Amino acid sequence: MTERGKIIEWPGRREPGGQTQELSQDDEAGIMILEALRGPEVAQRYREALLLIRRGRLRAGVALIASLAEVGDESDLITASKLAELYIRYGRVHDALLPYEKVHRTSEPQPEKYYNMLATAYSQMRRYDDARRIYRKALEVLGDSVDVRVRIAQTYEMEGRYYRASKEYEAIRSEHPEDSYVANQLALDYIRTQRATRALDMYKEVADRGSSDALERGIASLALRRAEEAIVLLQKTMEEYPEDALAYYYSTLAYVIAEDWDKVEEYLIQALQLDPGLWYGDVQSFTSWLLTDEEFSRLTRIWPDEIVTEVRQEE
Repeated sequence: MTERGKIIEWPGRREPGGQTQELSQDDEAGIMILEALRGPEVAQRYREALLLIRRGRLRAGVALIASLAEVGDESDLITASKLAELYIRYGRVHDALLPYEKVHRTSEPQPEKYYNMLATAYSQMRRYDDARRIYRKALEVLGDSVDVRVRIAQTYEMEGRYYRASKEYEAIRSEHPEDSYVANQLALDYIRTQRATRALDMYKEVADRGSSDALERGIASLALRRAEEAIVLLQKTMEEYPEDALAYYYSTLAYVIAEDWDKVEEYLIQALQLDPGLWYGDVQSFTSWLLTDEEFSRLTRIWPDEIVTEVRQEE
């Protein structure tokens, strides 16, 4: 239902008055490692590049890091990994592969995020077999990781292979039955493969277990059409994460079931303001399954015209 956490964060943002945030702890640690590997001059140039990026001068910062990476050696994974990360955010996915592969040529185990970033690059190029190869290498080198195994399942979902994805989630649940995110994703793949009874059983388990994850419990309650229960849980999520577009959207669906159409419009507008492109993937599958034809028809009258057109074309 929800993204399990962004792999890569965009490096910085402008603060009011034109000031920029200080470098992150990870970046400062990278500078220290780079100084030990390649000396203070290279480390200082790397710092300058990161500060350029934080000030919004992306091209200049990326170019400087690229120049450092090109003259580096195999032991310098700092500039290679940062360059690849920036290429992905800059839309240059193909360019990201070379520095990422440099990171993975070393025999030393790398942080999980390096494997995730390379696999993400392959996924964005729709090279899903390569993405899974990298994720499985991460499991082999670093040991079991639920997040990495979830990402493997997600590559099958990206391909539309929902039954295969469900098998991955089932394997994870057999070892981690308490994970409500995995349970909800498994339920959604049951829906996508016309196994509604299994989906409802899974949602009931999540809703009744009392997981600490209010969003996942709210979604499960919503799937069971327990509107009031879902509204309370989703409200808790919005209080904690006021920019969570999914919480607002699933609240919209709860109010559809509760037939409170003023609230439907209010929460739908807020959801779309936070994420104008949320009508895709999980949201689309879940909505189509959850609502009756009458509820769905009335909801589409409130959607922006371009969304309504797309929905009708899909029908």
